[in-house]
Amino acid sequence: MGTARDSDQTDSTCVRRFLRGGGQNATVGYQFTHRPANLDTLTASLRSFGDRFPEPLSFYTSDFAKAFKQVPGVEALLGMSVVVQWDPVQRKPAYMVPYTQVFGGRSTPLNFARYPAWCCYALAVLGAFPAEHCVDDMIGAERLTTMHSGWKLWRLFADLCGWRVPDAKSPAPSQLGVALGAEFDLRPFPACSIIVRLTDQRIETIIDILNNVLEKGSLGSGLAGQLWGKLQHACSMLWGRFGICKLRPFSRRQHEQRTALNPQLRSSILWWLKALRANAFPREVPLSLTGMKTVVSYSDGEGGDAGVGVAIWADDLDHPLAAFRRIPREVRLYWSSGQRGAERNDIFEIEAIGPLMILATWPRIMQGRLWVHYIDNAAAQAAFVKGSSSVMSGDILIGHAWELIARRRLLPWIDRVDSESNPVDGLSRGRMDGPWQQVEEALLPAQLLRELRQGHFG
Repeated sequence: MGTARDSDQTDSTCVRRFLRGGGQNATVGYQFTHRPANLDTLTASLRSFGDRFPEPLSFYTSDFAKAFKQVPGVEALLGMSVVVQWDPVQRKPAYMVPYTQVFGGRSTPLNFARYPAWCCYALAVLGAFPAEHCVDDMIGAERLTTMHSGWKLWRLFADLCGWRVPDAKSPAPSQLGVALGAEFDLRPFPACSIIVRLTDQRIETIIDILNNVLEKGSLGSGLAGQLWGKLQHACSMLWGRFGICKLRPFSRRQHEQRTALNPQLRSSILWWLKALRANAFPREVPLSLTGMKTVVSYSDGEGGDAGVGVAIWADDLDHPLAAFRRIPREVRLYWSSGQRGAERNDIFEIEAIGPLMILATWPRIMQGRLWVHYIDNAAAQAAFVKGSSSVMSGDILIGHAWELIARRRLLPWIDRVDSESNPVDGLSRGRMDGPWQQVEEALLPAQLLRELRQGHFG
């Protein structure tokens, strides 16, 4: 049989190989998948509830906890899983046949997820009580006046089913609480938007890791991957796409063997430390957009002389406003640095800077509105929608734009327009005629110009 250590290693290896292969439950197949609730689905549900019942809301969270161990296995397949543990008293391996799901297996989480999914269905049928689940987490939301009865229904239902749901894991409904790693504040609703923000605990955890990385002056691929995941999750609790452009250095470091901090990593870490400490620009979930004013804008860039034209239309403006600017030569030299060949190819940056000019030129108008912007460059449009670019210069432009969008509480929609239908297509080439009365000089944030000259994140 060999030594205890050899036996443990051999048995555990066999178990891992077996569990990875799946097949421990005949009702679960690899073609199925589990779609757990996330922040997007939960906020969409809250907005749906608020649209149906525009009155104060409340929500609860509950955890199955020990119910993991209460999920039975299929009787015909019980002998297929054997757990081996060294018995120090009898000094030999002890073999056990589990009657419940063995976690660590490939199909076990999918099999277990069917139980909370069924509970959500049963609550809807029995009490018209809306609920979602994220594996073993149950999340429910409803009107404040009826929420408590729905929560009591869930606790009674779980008890009658034999689920051991502890009180510590199922606090009473509240308008302020934590779900899926985010703090939900329903108190301003329906007068104002629902607020979704980072929890203080998560902020402190990430700040400690980042400070430790700065102190050591190194970041390995493993920790870079962890930070990338934590910060990406943090971005889902921030306004729009704010912060996403500051993730690329961490994502890139995951696939590198070096550990020393480069300028991009160092500056991204400093940016995140500042943003996390301020905990600014939390995600808002508005009930309705009908009361918001709308502004429509167009931008266009011309690659030869680097002219950029922008214009905006709004109901509260007597006439459209237009602005024009040529990109400084030193900025274009930075954009084209590292490119092969004599021909300069910076049309992407010239096009992508247009929306940022609109935000900087008309700050009073671009405040708290629905913003519909049209751009005739597909790459620039895609970068704004994603919140990041494949090149550093693009990340700088997109990052500044999304910071101003968040600061001014805009809800943007970026779409593409053909050059023939773009009213500022001629303006970018120096032709000032149009439906506007005059053409202003377009502005850019001073900090942006400093960063573009420096050639790295600020």
